[in-house]
Amino acid sequence: PAQLTTVGKRACLWLQDLVMDMRNLQRARDDLRFRGVKGTTGTQASFLQLCDGDHEK
Repeated sequence: PAQLTTVGKRACLWLQDLVMDMRNLQRARDDLRFRGVKGTTGTQASFLQLCDGDHEK
């Protein structure tokens, strides 16, 4: 009986950690802010330079 108790406790602790990690990932995903292609300066000059002046890319 002692082994079953130990296995059950370990399973509960593992599930608790898993649930907490999932909540942390979801919160981080929801709070993550992405910037647009223009970047922080508001221009596309650096991206245009990377693409050799090709506006289609």
